[in-house]
Amino acid sequence: MKRLSLFLWIIFMGTQIFAQEQLKVEYEMIPYYNPAQNKKETMPITMLNAYYELFINGSESSYQYLDKIRNDQPKEGFGATIQMGSRGKIYKNTAENLVLEETSIYGKDYLIEDQLKDFKWNISKASKNILGFEVRKATAVLDDKHKTQITAWYAPKLNVKTGPDKYWGLPGIILELESGFKYEDGGSEGFTYKASKVEVLNNFTVIQKPTKGKKVTSEELEEIINKQNEKMMEMYSEGVDKD
Repeated sequence: MKRLSLFLWIIFMGTQIFAQEQLKVEYEMIPYYNPAQNKKETMPITMLNAYYELFINGSESSYQYLDKIRNDQPKEGFGATIQMGSRGKIYKNTAENLVLEETSIYGKDYLIEDQLKDFKWNISKASKNILGFEVRKATAVLDDKHKTQITAWYAPKLNVKTGPDKYWGLPGIILELESGFKYEDGGSEGFTYKASKVEVLNNFTVIQKPTKGKKVTSEELEEIINKQNEKMMEMYSEGVDKD
């Protein structure tokens, strides 16, 4: 009985070590866009992958763009190249139900302050292996106009409720996540986050809340963007009329 208790204690302590250690997870974000089969694209589009690193310290995490050497540079020629993903820092605090996100709109810096989104995860029994960790599957459907479908794979052994970007809420770090939706014409669009590295940090670093930009809520920023878009349309219309 004592041996069994000791065995259970060792397992418990092993999971707690990951919860207490400061971790760094590197991700690759892979976007995709599939036009409808009967739709002809007027211009070829190349969507570049983006790289990020997530620093985790207990209930706090900081997510930021990682500038690294690329292997997917587009070839010269006719077409459009799009760099997907945010460049601003994202801070999450699951204990305070807080998310802070840096962003820049029309040359002005803003700091979005909101509550963490409730993804209403459905956890299944499906499992697989990522970077040596057993991960389990969870799904969610967003309440947006596209009814975006999300599939996440989280590692219970990494017992922290966070993940890439603003995703969180599962009993383990999200190491892979796919988010996408379909258009009415049959086309589809989305992206996948894939963890490429999980590292325990030896040098403790305090995670700082971002402070850059005017503080707004997501609703306030949406209103600012809509007003600015209206101004841009008016300026464009006036310019066309003058010609």
